[in-house]
Amino acid sequence: MILVTGGNGYVGRALCQKLTKSGKDVASLSRKYYETHGYKSLVADVSDNKSLETIFDQYPVETIVHLASMLNTDSRQHPDKAVRVNVMGSLNLMELSRERGANRFIFGSSFNAIGDRKGLKTPVDETEASQPSEFYGETKRFVEQLGISMSVPDKFEFVSARMAIIVGPGEPSPTSAWRTDMFNLLPEGGNIKITFSPNETIPLAHYQDVADSIMLLIEAERVSESIYNLYNESWLVSDLAEFLRSLSGSLHVSCGDRELEGIPPFVSCSRFESEFKYQPVILKERFRKFMEGLS
Repeated sequence: MILVTGGNGYVGRALCQKLTKSGKDVASLSRKYYETHGYKSLVADVSDNKSLETIFDQYPVETIVHLASMLNTDSRQHPDKAVRVNVMGSLNLMELSRERGANRFIFGSSFNAIGDRKGLKTPVDETEASQPSEFYGETKRFVEQLGISMSVPDKFEFVSARMAIIVGPGEPSPTSAWRTDMFNLLPEGGNIKITFSPNETIPLAHYQDVADSIMLLIEAERVSESIYNLYNESWLVSDLAEFLRSLSGSLHVSCGDRELEGIPPFVSCSRFESEFKYQPVILKERFRKFMEGLS
């Protein structure tokens, strides 16, 4: 069975649906029960080892995709809780995975594990040392190093999947609604405020591309590396705003004054694309396909 923690999240739902469609035995784990179609919905808190043990006692978990995490703002505001969830929750799952024979652990990491790299105009790859510039990124970097240290050749394989800023249709986030509004408001129009300055360059990825990439990590017979930067596109914010306006005359797009912090503007995903022969759907095409589905 494939266990997806944070399975009710943005990427988690898409991944569970794709795995189920491909015939895999899938279970989604979240803190609250929610209705699913074709796969199991399990309830547990990753920071509570006893509740996790119950899950492992009941189900033969072979692969774990660990997406459950406190995000950046919450981690900054509640660092103690972030340690319990992001770090200790990951440790709980890795220890149980090794003890119970799960052979692959895919960790949902972030470009925040890399750090700012302010002023750098060339893409950062996985060979560069991680230098997180805020607490959330530090929790991701720590779990990456923890997982690599806990790996056991031919028995327990740890893989970190680093993600960009994720966009796509769905439930708006209180702190970054623009990431979903770009799609949600296309049918009828409305106001979108991209919180970043128009002169900033930001790395973006559609949630379906992230889910597709994780699928490849699950299905691969072997993986060559422990860390992969997943597919992303670097967009100048002013260009993104202009492109959105071109899609619909009823979209009113403005920009903020926020600087990109915590992640690099340019991140290389050549390691992943080369090894897995991944051919993404570019964001402009994602928008076009979304609009076609509305008509």
